[in-house]
Amino acid sequence: MNCRMSWIEERFRKLYLDYQTLPDVPDVGKNFDAETVVNTLKNAHVQVIHFYARDMYGHSYYNTKAGVKHPHLKKDMLGEMVESCRRNDIKVIAYFGLLYDDRIARAHPDWRAVNTRGKPYIAWTLTPLCVNSPYLTECVLPELTELVEQYDIDGIFLDPIGHGIERQWCYCPRCKAEFKKRFGEKIPRDRKSPLGLKCARWRREIFDDFRKKCCDAIHKIKPGLLVTINNTFCGTRYPSNPPDYVDFLNKEVKMFTGKHVDISYFGRYLATLEKPFHLLGDRCVNLWLDWDLKPTAALKYESAAMLANGATCCFVDKLYPDGTLEGQFYRAIGEAFEFVKQREQFCLKAKPVPYIAILHSEATMNNNDNDISPILAAHKALVESSIHFNIINEDTLLRSLGDYKTLILPEQKCLSDKVIKAVRDFVKEGGGLIAAGSTSLNTETDKQRGDFGLADVFGVKYQQDYPDTYAYFKVTDESVAADIGTLPMHIDGQLLYAKPTSARTLANLVRRAYWKEMPGRFNVGSFAPAGEDTGYPAVTVNQFGKGKAAYISGSIFRSYWKNNRPQTKYLVRNLVDLVTADKLLEVKADAAVEVSLFRQDSALVLHLLFYYITKTLDGPRWVAVEDIPVIHDVSVKLKVAGRPQQVVQMPEKRELKWKLEDGFLSFRVPQFHIHTCVVVS
Repeated sequence: MNCRMSWIEERFRKLYLDYQTLPDVPDVGKNFDAETVVNTLKNAHVQVIHFYARDMYGHSYYNTKAGVKHPHLKKDMLGEMVESCRRNDIKVIAYFGLLYDDRIARAHPDWRAVNTRGKPYIAWTLTPLCVNSPYLTECVLPELTELVEQYDIDGIFLDPIGHGIERQWCYCPRCKAEFKKRFGEKIPRDRKSPLGLKCARWRREIFDDFRKKCCDAIHKIKPGLLVTINNTFCGTRYPSNPPDYVDFLNKEVKMFTGKHVDISYFGRYLATLEKPFHLLGDRCVNLWLDWDLKPTAALKYESAAMLANGATCCFVDKLYPDGTLEGQFYRAIGEAFEFVKQREQFCLKAKPVPYIAILHSEATMNNNDNDISPILAAHKALVESSIHFNIINEDTLLRSLGDYKTLILPEQKCLSDKVIKAVRDFVKEGGGLIAAGSTSLNTETDKQRGDFGLADVFGVKYQQDYPDTYAYFKVTDESVAADIGTLPMHIDGQLLYAKPTSARTLANLVRRAYWKEMPGRFNVGSFAPAGEDTGYPAVTVNQFGKGKAAYISGSIFRSYWKNNRPQTKYLVRNLVDLVTADKLLEVKADAAVEVSLFRQDSALVLHLLFYYITKTLDGPRWVAVEDIPVIHDVSVKLKVAGRPQQVVQMPEKRELKWKLEDGFLSFRVPQFHIHTCVVVS
């Protein structure tokens, strides 16, 4: 890795000081004192600070000639902060807001991004600008150049020019003309039109060009300056490898929304991309929309989740309009960052050990209205089963699939021939495979193949779609029956008829009762019970070469994400056990424990994190974590290459008793609170 990158991955304790200040707010920064702020940061163990250079309203917090300083700011806040941080060994990343730019939008209304009716978009009361306007050359690049040349900053945080705003199509005269010139046709109204995919790719190209020109301008002046673009190349909508012009990745996370645990989900993907990254949490329960404070237990938990999933830790705080800090937060984050200090040495430059992989296919995302629920569901099922895994994109699959033991394809409908060949070769050479629903039925451009592209690997042939929206799976084979029992599993969504050619049936596809006589629901508010067997399998397993492939003939992951039925999770866990020939790790605990395994030089580092299962109220579903119980008696079996020198639970410094048998190291973790790691050296 380039030496200029080292500090960003070696400093685990980061803080982002939010300061989006309306132009009408008086006395901005009146009581700001850089020495006082930096002393507060230092006492809270902060190593890196994100500090505002320019906000989304188009105003700067430093002395600028290229831009416009906040009308009520009398100081050079950024300059004072940089000088004080330099003296105290705190790195400074300058926040630079752009594209949502109210000041420029008012001055140049023809630069605004507009919808199909020619009306400007509005987001958070702000007006986004069009990337095809002169905004980049006349405003952004001159201000960036001035900032980089005049201030001794360590990095720049560009926001928001990510994939969210990219999906907001612009229909201004410039965009219409550019699209017409490029493709000879009118710009489509939405993604579902025949030119929709072509327009989406074109939009991505022009945004990539905008992003690259910003980063290139910075690196041309100071090649060692690190640049990140908020929420971009982080896998939610466009799971592809980040470009070279981005130095590190940043992803905002919503820890508890009643839906899923963002930190784990994004960490398990970003850790495979070979770029340093941090995950950006918040001091507030309700994101950064208010001024409250999470309990210290929550800050510790989120910090631990970041570390356990390969990230460095970053939290958002907000300066009061007068430029002062809230002391209570720094007492809490100081305690949380002390918790991080005790653990970060076991995370430094550690890499996840390849074991189970979930494919997050960009081709499927592009043609599937960006539905990520199958990936979220697969993630949830494995986390709650204490299985170590990562989420990979197609680039990583093509480069290093052979390093993994099992691949999961959760309703990955659109796959290229290149990806299909890689999967086929992987299973043939002994890899395990679990695929569900429409996986591989279409090409990467969404053209129907007529049969599964992986039909020979699955050992089944596609017949037709099932003519109903829900059915039942009846497990018939003991190899996947653990914890499921004899009760048929309710599955809704898309289901398929698949005829076995060489596969063995593990579960039957069962119709709901009275499916012909009574379409829809059975009684008021209830589904019909299981009825007759369809004669087709619901789950199969096929020996293909040296490996095994399990196929599930329905959108089981979407169904699980929608309904959270535990039987579905048990089936996925049992299938992982069935098809994974070369076992690496087994963790058993009485409570839900999230597990991740990293290699750090010659040592293995096993992270154990209490998986906080939330209970939520109606409404936005923000959840506050308060009391976290101590976890007792976690049993571990870990495959190792030889006899270990030491097995130590850290940071407790507890030497664990262990035994080595048939290449597996067995030990027991007597207890831990929130997070612990076991170092096998």
